[in-house]
Amino acid sequence: MKPSALQVDRMFFTRVALVASQDPAAKPSPQFETSVAAGSNPANQRQFQITITIKLLADPPTPTAYVGDVEATGFFTVAEVVPVEKCEHFAAVHGSTLVYGMIRELICNLTALPNLSWHGLVPEKRKNFFLFRICLRKIKQFFLLSYRT
Repeated sequence: MKPSALQVDRMFFTRVALVASQDPAAKPSPQFETSVAAGSNPANQRQFQITITIKLLADPPTPTAYVGDVEATGFFTVAEVVPVEKCEHFAAVHGSTLVYGMIRELICNLTALPNLSWHGLVPEKRKNFFLFRICLRKIKQFFLLSYRT
């Protein structure tokens, strides 16, 4: 068995705040916001930090089952088998998948949060980023469609 090309150095929750409704008619809300922040270590081109925040919002006038937000951060190192010019994209896509999975696992039983693909997060040729924040419209559209079915 070979080790993964993306090594998890550390992952942890930085904020967890969920409030449950007492209303028996409450339903999961399709309203949410997602943001991703990623950064690289200027001293080591193979080390990255990914932070994802998911905010579950109220959907008036319908009673909402849960509102709140969860934020998690992961620190990763990309193995030498990945070329340096592909490290940023590799870490952003695969690191985001791991951090999101950690958040999803925490609140899945409460909200039925679906799986997502992070392949469109960063263009393949984007270089030298230290910090960026993206609000993912595709994810919002995905969530809205998944609640309609």
